[in-house]
Amino acid sequence: SYRVGRYDESRGPNGILFGVSNAGGLTNQTSIAANTQRDSGKISLSFGSNDRNRATINLNRVLIEDKLAIALAGVNQENGGWRTYDFNDKERIYGAVTYKANDRLTLRANYESGVDTRAVVKPITSNDQALAWWDNGAATLEPANRNSTADEKAVGIANRWGNDNGNNRRFVYIEDDGGTFFDGVGTFLTHSYNNTAAIAPDGTPGGGGTHLINDTSFMPYEVNAAGSASWRETKFYNYSVFADFRVTDNFFVNVSHNYQEVDIDIPYVNGVNPTLRGDPNTLLGNDDGDVANPYAGSLYYEAQYLRDSRLSTQEETRLSLSYDLNSDGWMGEHRFGAMVSQTDLFDRRVNRELVLGGDPFGTNGDFTHGNNVVRVRKYVEDVNDPYSFRLGDWREVPETLTVDGVEYPVVWGNMERLTSTGVSNVRQNLAADTVTDTRLAVVQSHFLNRKLVTTIGYREDDARNSVYGHYVDPLYGLTPDLSLPDQTVLEYSGSTRTAGVVYHVSDNFYLVANESSNIGIPEFNRNMLPDGEPPVPADGEGVDYGIGFDLFDRKVTGRLVYYEAAEYGISNGGNHRAYNDRIGVAVGDYLVNDAAAFASQEDWESFLAGQNLNPFWNGRYQDTVAEGYELTLTANPTQNWSLILNASETDRTTAGFFEGEVDYFGFLRGDDGLLVQGVNLVDGEYVVDPDAFTSDGAVARWLDVESTYLTGDENFTTITTTADGGERSVAQEVFELIDVINDAKIANEKRWGLRPYKVKLWTKYDFNEGPMKGFTVGGGYRWTSPNVMDEDDEGNEIEGEAIIATDLMARYTLANGIGNLDGKLSFQLNISNVFDKTDIVPQRYSVDGDYLYPGGDRGIAYRRYDLVPPREFRFTTTYSF
Repeated sequence: SYRVGRYDESRGPNGILFGVSNAGGLTNQTSIAANTQRDSGKISLSFGSNDRNRATINLNRVLIEDKLAIALAGVNQENGGWRTYDFNDKERIYGAVTYKANDRLTLRANYESGVDTRAVVKPITSNDQALAWWDNGAATLEPANRNSTADEKAVGIANRWGNDNGNNRRFVYIEDDGGTFFDGVGTFLTHSYNNTAAIAPDGTPGGGGTHLINDTSFMPYEVNAAGSASWRETKFYNYSVFADFRVTDNFFVNVSHNYQEVDIDIPYVNGVNPTLRGDPNTLLGNDDGDVANPYAGSLYYEAQYLRDSRLSTQEETRLSLSYDLNSDGWMGEHRFGAMVSQTDLFDRRVNRELVLGGDPFGTNGDFTHGNNVVRVRKYVEDVNDPYSFRLGDWREVPETLTVDGVEYPVVWGNMERLTSTGVSNVRQNLAADTVTDTRLAVVQSHFLNRKLVTTIGYREDDARNSVYGHYVDPLYGLTPDLSLPDQTVLEYSGSTRTAGVVYHVSDNFYLVANESSNIGIPEFNRNMLPDGEPPVPADGEGVDYGIGFDLFDRKVTGRLVYYEAAEYGISNGGNHRAYNDRIGVAVGDYLVNDAAAFASQEDWESFLAGQNLNPFWNGRYQDTVAEGYELTLTANPTQNWSLILNASETDRTTAGFFEGEVDYFGFLRGDDGLLVQGVNLVDGEYVVDPDAFTSDGAVARWLDVESTYLTGDENFTTITTTADGGERSVAQEVFELIDVINDAKIANEKRWGLRPYKVKLWTKYDFNEGPMKGFTVGGGYRWTSPNVMDEDDEGNEIEGEAIIATDLMARYTLANGIGNLDGKLSFQLNISNVFDKTDIVPQRYSVDGDYLYPGGDRGIAYRRYDLVPPREFRFTTTYSF
């Protein structure tokens, strides 16, 4: 990305700015410069609600006046949050040095390092798979490796947790007693009013869909059930060195070298977790009939922990040139700029899962096969204690666990594996180098005595991506091997063109217009349906037109802009491959191990490859078009009083969302543009309707597998997969897949979730005389229009609720310090959400707007809503000199 010739209408040109985007998600480099002219500094301490504490320091020291200076800065932050198990901590240090060799040459360098750690907190409460069972008295029964009856489903007991055929495993470690480890395959799980077979005590049936717990008498909104075992830790450091050389009064040269390194570690739980369930089993496990379950009748959380580890380094060397040509007369004034750079990005990323090491119960090197996974369970000790509602903590699991008398290590196994043919199709566990050569040229011109300003820019990027190979570690599984480079080499080129113009109609009024187009470089770590190949480059274009004004001797300034932006063929992350993978594992476990329809796992995987039922993909295409208006208005009615107003109207449409997956699976589209739901709930069981899919899609091919190889009582309604800490039938996996793709289409293609209008107003007043001298008071108001939630039978949009926030600020400044302290000493109080408005912000209905959650005053059943932080205070003391 780059900016060229951005023009400040009030102050004239501010130069040509060059920048190369931080690819690979590297941390933004903080740039501080050492000032060689004067010593200065600032120290700030703050504390506030929810244990929010922060200290910052900035110091500048002149060692040789107008010649040499150093700057130091640091941050130490320990912030809590209004929800349980929330935190956001930072430790950073910065340094910079500036040396002016002479009037023409300046050398600069800076350095930054630190650690940022924050909790992974979802802005919602738990998913409900327990309340129907809890409302009906938390019934218990002995596990028997069978599906639940209609009467059991009615009181919230769902089907068995997998088929206990002697080969399937569902290992669970119970944190509560610090030692219980058992195989839960074949035991019962609970469901809730997300299943139409569940019936509330008052006779209300379940409504289907997916529900969030929205009963504050049962679970307060402050509950963050993810607990303290999920976080994001980012360790980073970077440095830059610069040489600025003024060759002549009009010719400037800049040479720089930049290095950034970031190490990210994220242990987390995936999918719909945290999900609350109940334990209806009187025995631990299905085969351990003599072991009583002391937790029968209790609520619990269970987690399959994943871990995303990423190391990225980026090294860039850049040469920039600029030349000013100032001519007399009609030829105008011009600034020419050019840049060449080379960037080397190394990226290593490994996704892992908590498992028994060495693949003891998996197949064909699938180290994170569901049979090896160690799930961590935590029972709710006290339903009246918010801190009791949390996921089990993976850190409580011992280093080894015993199964059938054999001790196995507990490790983070790598989630990808080799295919049956020995070829790696990995794109999530990888190491790769990407070298990008960039060339850029730009010219900014001024004509008609600076009334007319034009900018034209052009940029080219050539990228070469080399992917390293893999080896199989005997304990962890498939691992990137840095000794095997160039397993895959991809090359792409992209270009960007921009043009802009500003015309000053008068001293107080101007017009502005910009246009750009580009061909981007795709993400090399993506594979796309339908062919599983890397994505093709995306095309983009954009325009904006606007007016600006400066009135009443600059007491009122503003800009109104209309813009259009479009990108076609964007490749993004996000896919639903896990559904297909789980189906393949579950059906394969039965056909290879139980029915023996296939002699080996290799034969099964070879069959899937021949039927195109196990492709690898981890991305999606989409086209996005956005347009809107933006208004910025600044007013200074008096010297002491200022107001800032920002308002916008935005509309956006997205097409082709997950269309690759739609075509691959053979889903049909309805008249409303959404996918036809081809799986029906019949007496609480999911049943596939073959006529609701195309005859050549993957679902049809799976149905051929069912009709050809499955016999007896085993079919897609009874065979279950492991999903998000629980179980689903194969038919339910298809149901959920259609559901989530429709959700994505709704949120993007049907404007659902869009909030078209936004208004922000901020005002402050400085008291410069009288008894209030030194005080500043201010306040802000933010309004965002209601979100589009749904549509009625006639296609009219149904709106949710607006987001409204009010903030206040008060500051007192001692301009001359206190006692022997020179400089300024200030004390500031900030209050956010002044009126403590904490009603949830609904985003999506679970079923429809008429379905009320059973069980009292629980209100409408929502699939998605946002929580609003309560009123918070922050007090800050700052000393500046």
